[in-house]
Amino acid sequence: AATPMLSIGHLSVKIDLGSLVSGPTVIEAFRLRDVALLLEQNADGENNWNISNDRIEVDVPDEDNEGVPVILRFAEIENIRITRRQPDSKDRVLTLASLNVQTTEERFLTAEGAGQIDGQDILINGRIGPVDNLESGENLDVTLEADLGVFDISVSGNTGNPATLAGTEIDALITSADSAALLS
Repeated sequence: AATPMLSIGHLSVKIDLGSLVSGPTVIEAFRLRDVALLLEQNADGENNWNISNDRIEVDVPDEDNEGVPVILRFAEIENIRITRRQPDSKDRVLTLASLNVQTTEERFLTAEGAGQIDGQDILINGRIGPVDNLESGENLDVTLEADLGVFDISVSGNTGNPATLAGTEIDALITSADSAALLS
């Protein structure tokens, strides 16, 4: 039997119904578990994710929209596996063992996650906010720490004006204890 392109073990979403009327939409809880996604290309170069050659056009209103259309309060994502398969190549595999996102008492959105890329352990930890600034389109403080096995990434700063990025100040540092592994 052929391997399915996508399988999902569990998906649930809890939405604040009042937010559907007054906006922005507030997702109180999002849970996703046991997902397998196979992105495959055959010897003729055809991909299994090409659904249609028809163009899909979406009308987007021209009105100025300040803030964000959706606010996420809590997310729990576990056991996600994405496999990229091509002829005459070893499968590339991204595994997300866990990713937890939540809004803290200080009104910051935080994320912690762990997984693997092609068998190499990865860890991420980030924070953005305050959430009220996400909603109003004001300056956001951003921090991200990621251990990607052969190198680490550290990002910190602020977005200035999120709509135009005017005044953005972001510092990023990439370090590696094994430069040969990084280059390979």
